[in-house]
Amino acid sequence: MSEDHVNDKADAPSTRKKRRRRAWPMVLLGAVILFSGMVIGGGMTLLWVQRRIVYMIHHPENAPATITAHVRSKFGLTDEQAKQVEAVLQARQKGIQAIRREFQPKIMVQVELARDEVAAVLTPEQAQEWKAYFDSMRKKWVPPPPGADAEP
Repeated sequence: MSEDHVNDKADAPSTRKKRRRRAWPMVLLGAVILFSGMVIGGGMTLLWVQRRIVYMIHHPENAPATITAHVRSKFGLTDEQAKQVEAVLQARQKGIQAIRREFQPKIMVQVELARDEVAAVLTPEQAQEWKAYFDSMRKKWVPPPPGADAEP
């Protein structure tokens, strides 16, 4: 029995070294998994936010109700307060839409000039790709003002 006890003590340091060596790969693997989760979670959040913003740009008529719901939950508004807040936001949105209808044609002239001036610098093939890309981005991020006909 004393011989076994001596052998156990002799094996103990080598077992500890093996355990320490195995710990680093596990810590590294854990860090990689954590970092991957953070990247995936951050990317998915950015996609959600971008889609939400694009939706709100294309559907401004929903903004007063959405904002009112947020303000109501944040500040604990009563039903009467929520109705009044939504009425204020709807009235201001109508004013904002009127301003957009007035100034957006002037802005779109500048946007078109930028599109065409950049295309003039490019080769015909590049210009064609640029215009298609530019038009798709404009359609996504700059919808026509509410109440106006869609642009070609």
